[in-house]
Amino acid sequence: MLQGIRRITAIRNNSAISKLGPEYKQFYLRAPDINKAKAFLKHSKQVEEHSDKTASLWLKISLFVAIPSIILCGINTYKVEMKHAEHREHLSHIKDEDWPKNREYQNIRSKKFFWGDGDKTLFWNDAINRNPKN
Repeated sequence: MLQGIRRITAIRNNSAISKLGPEYKQFYLRAPDINKAKAFLKHSKQVEEHSDKTASLWLKISLFVAIPSIILCGINTYKVEMKHAEHREHLSHIKDEDWPKNREYQNIRSKKFFWGDGDKTLFWNDAINRNPKN
C-alpha cells in the first residue's frame, strides 16, 4: 500500500514539476531533511502546549472573573432598578396639574398614530409616560 501511495505521489510530482522551470525543480527533487522535520515537529509540539496553556488561562478567567462579575453587576442593577421602580411608583400619584408643564418641543404630533387614541407612541407605558394637556 505504501508503495502505491509513493507511486501516485511520484506521478503527481513529476507531472507538476515538468510544468515548472528548472530553477524550481531543485526544491522538489531534493531528499527530505530529517533534522528539519524533527525541528518542525518540536516547534509544532511547543505551539500546541502553549495554546493549551493559553486556552486553560482564558477558561479560568471566564469562569472565575467574568461570570462572577456579570452576576455581581446583575445584582447591583436589580437593586438600583428596584429603587427606581419605587420612585416611579411615588411619581404616579402626582396629579397632572402638579406635573411639570410641557415645552413646545415635547410630544409634537404632526399626525395621529393609527393605533390606540392616536396620541400615544408604540412604546408608551401608562405607568411611566405622561402627556399632560396644558
